[in-house]
Amino acid sequence: GKAAFVPFLPTKPLLSSSYALPTSSAIDTKLLLGGVLFGCGWGLAGICPGPALATIASPTFGAPLAAWLAAMLVGMWAEPVISKQLP
Repeated sequence: GKAAFVPFLPTKPLLSSSYALPTSSAIDTKLLLGGVLFGCGWGLAGICPGPALATIASPTFGAPLAAWLAAMLVGMWAEPVISKQLP
């Protein structure tokens, strides 16, 4: 068969000396809780995080997206605090 198209993959990130890949393959409480919270937030907001960030620069940016952005920033701030409490 034909070879699959593989896009250009840089050997390192643009703003770092190397990629930060996970070293653990364990499925633990933090991973499960994070996945559930991420999925619930995505479902409640009704928008994928990537396109939501891109929409910030568009003229359709409004109150719902502003609320989503605020919730995302609160989550980013709260994650280190909550992570310390988990086993």
